[in-house]
Amino acid sequence: MKKWLPIRTTSYRGPVLIHAGARLDRDCFRADGSRDEDFADDVTTLCGQSIPNRQSLYPIKSIVGMATLVDVVTKSSSPWFVGRYGFVFANARPFKEPIHYSGALKLFDVEREVIAESEVKP
Repeated sequence: MKKWLPIRTTSYRGPVLIHAGARLDRDCFRADGSRDEDFADDVTTLCGQSIPNRQSLYPIKSIVGMATLVDVVTKSSSPWFVGRYGFVFANARPFKEPIHYSGALKLFDVEREVIAESEVKP
């Protein structure tokens, strides 16, 4: 499965950790914190996976998984593509438990010890 995300360009290709930022997209949730069903249906259709029902169940400021960065594109038919560039990921795998970790803009280094004992979901 490939997933497309908005991002800046880079010449790097290879393994990357997936980091959840400090804020969630408020447009994906109702005022009471429950998820927007249209958004949830889109995610389920595109990814084949369901997503949590409540905003409070989403990890923030955490490393949530890993993937392989295989390409950077300037055009895509994906509804998640916005901006000038998009990363193309392959072999995306979520960790069983998020790892709390403050992130940074762009690609950033993470000490190996931070993820040494993390397990991916089967």
